[in-house]
Amino acid sequence: MASDYQKPDGLTVVRPDEARRFLSPLPVRRLLWVGRKTEEKLNALGIRTIGDLASCDPSLLRAKFGVAGRHIYRMAHGIDNSEVRERHSRKSISKNRTFEQDTSDFNRVLDTVERLTSRVHERLARRSLSFKTVSVRVRYENFETHSHSKTLNFKTSNLDELSKTARNLMEDYLHNGRKVRLVGVEVSNLSAAERQETLA
Repeated sequence: MASDYQKPDGLTVVRPDEARRFLSPLPVRRLLWVGRKTEEKLNALGIRTIGDLASCDPSLLRAKFGVAGRHIYRMAHGIDNSEVRERHSRKSISKNRTFEQDTSDFNRVLDTVERLTSRVHERLARRSLSFKTVSVRVRYENFETHSHSKTLNFKTSNLDELSKTARNLMEDYLHNGRKVRLVGVEVSNLSAAERQETLA
């Protein structure tokens, strides 16, 4: 919550003895366990800020929200003993598209794959990632689903390489006269992109 407080460029340090004062004026929705419905129920009890929640009778919260009531009460006091875990790096990026009507127009299917490829590449670029494995997914009108992957001999963030590989993989599924319901494109074996890449 402190890291979000002065985005994008600010820095907020909250010491343990300052937690209650920092949290008190914030709306209850800022707490991890409080979604829209829980917020509405709390508001109906006259609880609108985290300070209000901290001052509430904990037995009332347990009666209204069960185990979650105990959690949000403790969080309102700045108490959270859950284990801090390192965030794992993203393992893959994918995009799927389900057609409104099953189609045997394979040019349309390949155009869709091209658009999905571009969207996947945009997400790679935003995260400055390279990929090594490209996968495609196809689901036919009877919901039979297949996927196929190719692992390159090099890491790359090149859009043309991604597009060419995805198209070649998909074309193997488009010569059997069957209608297609869904297609998808995925990249995996991700790593930080290098400034310059060798594609051969």
